[in-house]
Amino acid sequence: GLEEEFARHRSLAARSGQQLVLMLADIDHFKQVNDQHGHTVGDQALRHVATVLCRGARAGEPVFRFGGEEFLLLLHVADPATAASAAERILQGLRDNPLPLRGGVALPLRVSAGLSVVDADDSMADIVARADRALYAAKQAGRDRWRWAE
Repeated sequence: GLEEEFARHRSLAARSGQQLVLMLADIDHFKQVNDQHGHTVGDQALRHVATVLCRGARAGEPVFRFGGEEFLLLLHVADPATAASAAERILQGLRDNPLPLRGGVALPLRVSAGLSVVDADDSMADIVARADRALYAAKQAGRDRWRWAE
């Protein structure tokens, strides 16, 4: 279904004169969450991040769990600056909303993300690979940030 949604959103963006940007986000240090707090809290963390990402996306912009602790968002934007603002808004949403745990403890969760503009002739595999390289550039730059694909 993801490939069908990708094709549908690429067509929608083209018809509306917008750009489609794929954002690939990965939870930073997720293994530590599982190791320190257990897999039950890890599952809560995944649901919490998904909820915050969905709140940060605009209406009609889908959010998918792409694998493990990765999420894929399809952003409809007027230009790259709008995509940059959206990425920062989404990351800030996580900064502002730690996962509440028992005893009044809050677990901060962060993501690193890679963004790539979708061109008309891009396959989903190509665009995901570009976004993935940008995601790892964000992690290498210190995490809790986003980077554009080259």
